[in-house]
Amino acid sequence: MALSLKQGWLYFLGEEDYQTSTRSHFVKIGITAGDRSVSERMHDHQTGNPRRITELHSIRTPFVDYLETHLHHRFAPSRVHGEWFGLNARGLIAVIDEANKINDEMLAVAAKAKRAEDMSAKPSDGATKKASDRAKKLHAHYVAVESERVRLTLEQALIAMELRRLTSDSAGISGITVQSMTDPNPKLDASALAAARPSLYQKFVTEKETFSTSFTIKDKPTPAKAHKGLKEQVDKAREQLAAVPTVKADEKRRSASSRNLHAEWLLMHSKIAEAEFTASRLELEIKSICGIAEGIEDICTWKRGNKVSESFDGAGFKKAHPRIWGRFASIPNPQVRLVIHRYRPY
Repeated sequence: MALSLKQGWLYFLGEEDYQTSTRSHFVKIGITAGDRSVSERMHDHQTGNPRRITELHSIRTPFVDYLETHLHHRFAPSRVHGEWFGLNARGLIAVIDEANKINDEMLAVAAKAKRAEDMSAKPSDGATKKASDRAKKLHAHYVAVESERVRLTLEQALIAMELRRLTSDSAGISGITVQSMTDPNPKLDASALAAARPSLYQKFVTEKETFSTSFTIKDKPTPAKAHKGLKEQVDKAREQLAAVPTVKADEKRRSASSRNLHAEWLLMHSKIAEAEFTASRLELEIKSICGIAEGIEDICTWKRGNKVSESFDGAGFKKAHPRIWGRFASIPNPQVRLVIHRYRPY
């Protein structure tokens, strides 16, 4: 998720028993956008809640969406469900400290974020800047951080393969995975239609001018180049997974091994969030240096401008020629979809 500017409040809400005033260990980490107050949002949460909602802490930030998303991922091992986290007093302090630290780091680059945001809406001038020492330093740091993120993602993928194996053909592992079969809708083979009925196809092709932006950092690490051995392990683990032709209705009970794997997967998710924040901040700084230029030599390219693109109006074609549409449409094969929970409700 890119570092984008949006004012608001990040809040930490607790809940306590009306009769005993005992506070539970559940903490909600959420946001209000713009000038809406935390107390107004608390009123929303209080409706239908048999426990008193209390404000534990709040932070005013110009990066409210990003800060919330970062904390949700960073502290995924403590996430119970949705925006609710299980945090004791020490854990709450750790999360608030992290929120303040990250917000301070983002505030330090707020002006650069505004410049990058402004430049993203302007056409690039076609020029390529010479790389300054600052740009080279930022690029080297970005490449190192991105290499670490790729490594963590591959290690997380290995854990995911093992959770897939334990899930087998069940509907999932209670509280850890959910597995299902997709139910795809018929899909038009537009290429076949264009080849067989080119004049009819062209009648439903429209041109549209849009503002296009493409940002690329050079020498960005890829799994195959940066961590070839680990990438091969992931590929091999994927190949060795048994095929799942159908998914059963029943889910499996959690085992000690599945709980441990889930904990490892969530820890990787937390570490990846740290790396992604640093990479996003560095990318923002590089964009700020790039400015209106189309790139920085050996660092990045950032092409922006109006672009005319063609698109086929499939919905309009189906409405006008339903029978022909049916001859060129088919239903894709169902696929197995497995989701690993980014929280731990147990």
